[in-house]
Amino acid sequence: MGCNGRSSTILRPRGREQTSSFRLSSYTLEDADNYAAGNSPPFLAEDLSTAAWVVSRWSDNTNGQALKVSNFLAEEQDLLREKKVVLFAFGAPTYLDATDISRLTAYYALYSKQPGFVEVAARLLFQEISPAGHRRSPYQDWVMTCGR
Repeated sequence: MGCNGRSSTILRPRGREQTSSFRLSSYTLEDADNYAAGNSPPFLAEDLSTAAWVVSRWSDNTNGQALKVSNFLAEEQDLLREKKVVLFAFGAPTYLDATDISRLTAYYALYSKQPGFVEVAARLLFQEISPAGHRRSPYQDWVMTCGR
């Protein structure tokens, strides 16, 4: 899981707590934005329709990342309704509103994109660790914070 602020991954697990590269599809937030606009990259629509999990992240709000996530969550809520939708914020977690956050299965604020924080995100995703941060966010019921 990289953290350059660009890529999001759609997970399609078919086994018990296992993943393989052929079960993963990775797209950028720009790809998701294009999908919402009707300009879908190859296979994205199929991958989204068959995905059990949609995992996304951002490191900051450059290039309107929060708006892209917010728009995608709003415009694709029917498609995402039966999926696990997980979002990792490697920067400030305050860019989404309560409506956006209510569409997520989990929202983790890690506050940094340093390698250790990315590792924590991966371990959280695969339930190797349980979140235990301080609830400092204004969205106390929705955001689990880690690293501070």
